[in-house]
Amino acid sequence: MNRYAARADEFVIAETLKQKLLRALQRTIGNIQEFWRLYRKNHLAVIGGAVVLIFISLAILAPYVTSHDPEAPNFRAIRRPPVWSKEGSWTYPLGTDHLGRDIWARIIYGARISLFIGFVVVGFATMIGVALGLISGYYGGRIDAVIQRVIDTLLAFPYLILATALVGVLGPGLRNIVLALLYKEWVYPCRVVRGEVLAAKEQEYVEAARTVGASSRHVMFKEILPNVLASTVVVSTLRVGSVILMEASLSFLGLGVEPPTPAWGSMVAEGRRFINTEWWISTLPGLAIFLTVLGINLMGEGLRDALDPKLRE
Repeated sequence: MNRYAARADEFVIAETLKQKLLRALQRTIGNIQEFWRLYRKNHLAVIGGAVVLIFISLAILAPYVTSHDPEAPNFRAIRRPPVWSKEGSWTYPLGTDHLGRDIWARIIYGARISLFIGFVVVGFATMIGVALGLISGYYGGRIDAVIQRVIDTLLAFPYLILATALVGVLGPGLRNIVLALLYKEWVYPCRVVRGEVLAAKEQEYVEAARTVGASSRHVMFKEILPNVLASTVVVSTLRVGSVILMEASLSFLGLGVEPPTPAWGSMVAEGRRFINTEWWISTLPGLAIFLTVLGINLMGEGLRDALDPKLRE
């Protein structure tokens, strides 16, 4: 009899869990549908998201969309024009550079570097900034004063000059670029989260949580954090474009990834000597930077409207 009762209890528990999972799944699908409904109202944001998705797809599928080695020179095909020029051919659809390397291959392989640095730096910076912003805004006092003075000190230095100095000390390379950009990037989400926390901790739902004896950790991570994530996602998305521009600037100055690894900034720099005759060597990588950053910024505007109604214009 006890065995049958235990099985019945297990069945009831399993059904309850199943119903909870179904309700959670329905809520998730509903939230996604509502997000898409709001996001697609901004047609420029949809276009921007499509551009970013195209570049991400090309970066991932780079070995399958080109047969050329982006690093190997070909002295028989030096400075070939793009396919739409009179002397161009589909063998090199966007032409070649001064060493005969395929521009198309170097652009899509260079997208790997730029997008990787952009998303990795902003991802780690957001985690650090959110944690410090929560602590700074919630506890205040000396902790807040120390964190804010560190931020003020970092903001006093121009970003590019500070990053250039750090890369100059650490040396060029992918890891060192990430560290140099991460050194200051965390201050932006930190300030946004701190401001949101200062406003949120005075709200009634936070006071109610404190009244029932909730710990500070519970209040910060369970009550306040979910309500400030929307603004954080928007700001972090917009910062990806800024980090990509910063990486391109460092590469342009010769402080990016070491050659012959393709990077958009170094490609622009390499083509400066030929800008009057072989314009595509510099112009096309520069156009890739422009389209990617523009797409990310447009996408960030759409996320702002979809995730945080308070920020809508």
